[in-house]
Amino acid sequence: MTFKLSSSGILACVVGLFVLLLLGTLVYSIKFTNNKYHEYKLGMIMNSPYESSAKITDKYAMGGGFEIEYQFRGKSYGEVMKVKKEVYNQYKTGESIPITLSRINPSLVSLTSEFNAFKKANP
Repeated sequence: MTFKLSSSGILACVVGLFVLLLLGTLVYSIKFTNNKYHEYKLGMIMNSPYESSAKITDKYAMGGGFEIEYQFRGKSYGEVMKVKKEVYNQYKTGESIPITLSRINPSLVSLTSEFNAFKKANP
């Protein structure tokens, strides 16, 4: 029994390989953009940091994140943030968590521990 590839079979393999490479490039670029945004956000917070605390209103097990609510200058804000597994396991819904936010743009918020680690790495 021999296996013969026709021209349409070869073309299908080439197109499939091209689609896989395209998807790989797309995933890489999205991950790279997300990392750059995270660095940009922490850099903006570093320009005018304000330390506060936020209440955890919900936990998301699928992505390992929190939904938090906090107040700044009398206005309420809500954010969803992804956190490391250790932090996720450390806090429960309803507890307060220390955050650092930007005075210029209060919707730019980070965990204080994450912000301090970034500040040490980028003096």
